[in-house]
Amino acid sequence: MSCDAAVAIVMVTYQPHRSSLLENLRQAMLQAGQVFLVDNGSDAAALQGIDELPGLRVERLGNNVGIAAAQNLGVSLARKLGYEWILFLDQDSCLHAGCVPALKSAYLHLENNGIPVAAVGAAYFNDT
Repeated sequence: MSCDAAVAIVMVTYQPHRSSLLENLRQAMLQAGQVFLVDNGSDAAALQGIDELPGLRVERLGNNVGIAAAQNLGVSLARKLGYEWILFLDQDSCLHAGCVPALKSAYLHLENNGIPVAAVGAAYFNDT
């Protein structure tokens, strides 16, 4: 699995299932230069130990301001650190190996072929 240091991930959470969140964060952190977790007011137990993950930046909002406001905060934080590539995830998103480089490659392929691109995204499927 490769890490793309030019990509930041913004993950928004609200009362996540702690064990699946930890796994999803680990997978995300393997593929991006920085992961920003923006929490919409979860209780302390849901995020216990999250701050201790190396390389993760956690912003706790204290209350639920909504996904768009939380994503906008994450984008602002990423832009302040110079990131131009941002991938949005929610707390249930688990990246497969190579997902981030594949998304960036797809974007660049379209752009290099003269196709205007606003965003690219992965196909969703439910493992449950």
